[in-house]
Amino acid sequence: MGTYKRPLVIINPHSAGGRTGKQLDSITQTLSQYLDNVSVQTTTAPGHAIEIAAAHGPAHDLVIAVGGDGTLHEVANGLLRAKEQGALVPPLGSLPCGTGGDFRKSTKTPLEWARALTEMVSGVTTPIDVGKIRFGRPESAKYRYFVNVVSFGMGGLVDQMVATWSRRLSGKSAYFVASTLALFKAKRAELKCRIEWNGQVREEVLSTWNIAVCNGRYFGAGMMVAPMANLDDGRFEIVDLGFATRLGMLALGMWIYNGTHIGRSGIRHFPCHAIELELVDPTLSSVFCPDVDGEPVGTLPARVELLPRALSIAGVTFK
Repeated sequence: MGTYKRPLVIINPHSAGGRTGKQLDSITQTLSQYLDNVSVQTTTAPGHAIEIAAAHGPAHDLVIAVGGDGTLHEVANGLLRAKEQGALVPPLGSLPCGTGGDFRKSTKTPLEWARALTEMVSGVTTPIDVGKIRFGRPESAKYRYFVNVVSFGMGGLVDQMVATWSRRLSGKSAYFVASTLALFKAKRAELKCRIEWNGQVREEVLSTWNIAVCNGRYFGAGMMVAPMANLDDGRFEIVDLGFATRLGMLALGMWIYNGTHIGRSGIRHFPCHAIELELVDPTLSSVFCPDVDGEPVGTLPARVELLPRALSIAGVTFK
C-alpha cells in the first residue's frame, strides 16, 4: 500500500482521557487501510513506550506513536536510546490524540488521520534536531531526550496538575485552569546559567518565573512560546519569562498564544546550542520544576544540549 513494509505502531490507550483505549479496534482497522503488515503494541504504564521503541523499533522500517505529546516523547526516547547502542533506527511518525498536541503544530501534522497517514506513507522524511537534558551533576546518569520544548519553573507545576486532571478536562481547558492555579503557587527564582553559543561560553544569573529551551514553537496546549523556532535549524531558542510581578505573568496570556509576547518588557530571547541551569536557592526546587515535552520529569540542576538532525520524522517537510 505504501513505502513501508514493517511498520510498528505504539498506542497509548490512556491518551485523550482514555478514549483511545476504547477505540482500539477502530484504530487498528484505520491503520490497516494505509499500512501493510502492521505490528501494534499498547502501553501499560508510564515509560513503557520507551521500552517498546528501544527493544523493537530497530526491527521495523517505521514507528508510529499514537497518543499525545507524552507518548511521542517516550517513543522518541526509545528510538534514540537504541541509536546510542549503535542501532539503525527508522523514521518516527505521529498520530496525535492526546492532551496537548504541541509538537504536531510545529510539524503541521494534520489532525485528520486520513490526511496524516497519507502523508506518512508517502515515504517523505525530514531529519530534525533533538535535545538531551541531563539532570543533576555531570556524572549523573539520569537523562531524557526531547523533540519539542523543555521549560523550567511554572511550566513544570502546570504539567503536574494536567497529569492529574487530563481524564476530566480537555487539553486547552486543563492547561488554562492549571496555568491559572500555578500562577499563585509559582515562585520567581534566580538561576545560575552557563550558555554555549557559536563556540563562545558566557555565565549569568537570570531572575525568572519560567525559562523555556525551545526546539519547537509551542507548549502548554497551543502557546506559541517561540515563534522563531525551527526543528531543523541547529539551535535552541531560549525564552525567559522574567516579569517583575505576577501581574506580568497574568497578562502574558493575552500575547503568548499568537507569539506576540516576544520583545515585550520582561521577556528575553536568545539562541544557544547548550545551556546549564542551577537554582541559586535550592529550596525552591519543589516549585521550580522541569517540564520535558509536556511531562514533569527530573529536578534542577540540569544541562541541556542540542543534537543536530538526530531523528527523522515521517510525512513531514518544512519547505
